[in-house]
Amino acid sequence: MTNSSIFETLDATLRSKYRTCALYRMVLQAFGPVQPFKDLLKIEEKYRMILAGLARRYGHAMPVDEWEGQVAIPVSFVEACEEAIQLELENDRLYLARLDICEEPALRRVMMRIRNVSQMSHQPSFREYLEFARFGEKRAINF
Repeated sequence: MTNSSIFETLDATLRSKYRTCALYRMVLQAFGPVQPFKDLLKIEEKYRMILAGLARRYGHAMPVDEWEGQVAIPVSFVEACEEAIQLELENDRLYLARLDICEEPALRRVMMRIRNVSQMSHQPSFREYLEFARFGEKRAINF
């Protein structure tokens, strides 16, 4: 894998983390410290730091975070969960595509870890909260 490929993979992965963090922050701003957004934001920020460390290791400048303040506040908690699920699925496709071309062992391990946590924890959490929120909406319970 060339340096440019490593840098492109780092940039794409970091930008996906920026976007994810921006959405989660907007949800927290709109609805308060709600789960699973509150805990998952901490995990996403941890991954950002790990990826930033890899960028430094490879001598690559961090891409600019163009997502902060650019994500619309979801209208409802249901919409927030739906957006989060869609974003996790988009990120999954990105990681899978990048893993197909990534040969750098450290970057590959990090991306596989991020992808696994998304599939095994983040996506199921959002689906569970979405189901709960939809149940609440049917009974006029506000979140």
